[in-house]
Amino acid sequence: MSSPIIVDIEYCTSCGMYDQFGSIRSALQSHFPNIKIRGNPIPPRMKAFEVILSDGTVLWSKLACGKFPDPEVLIGKLQSHTEKLNSPIPTSDKSKSNSTNNCKLLSFSLAALAVASLCFVLFRRKQ
Repeated sequence: MSSPIIVDIEYCTSCGMYDQFGSIRSALQSHFPNIKIRGNPIPPRMKAFEVILSDGTVLWSKLACGKFPDPEVLIGKLQSHTEKLNSPIPTSDKSKSNSTNNCKLLSFSLAALAVASLCFVLFRRKQ
């Protein structure tokens, strides 16, 4: 049995984003029953709503694009990512995503990705 996909969602607690976190978590869990979602695995940044896979892949960054993610867009991105890895995760019948031309995720610089990855690695070592 393959290990579950782990998704970290960083959300600003000062900004009252818990409801958005709960909504995204519910949508992802209903489509991918074996997914593990961790809320705020690192201290959250102001105005952040970042959806990042355990391998460092950024599925969504509110800091970069200024908008909250559409759940169906995230579902599509996660499904595409797992298909690229050649290990699709089991989905329910509701998993047919309908990608839209919502906010395109802006590219992070290599330095920013390196820093974010390093932060996750260091945080996990502390656990």
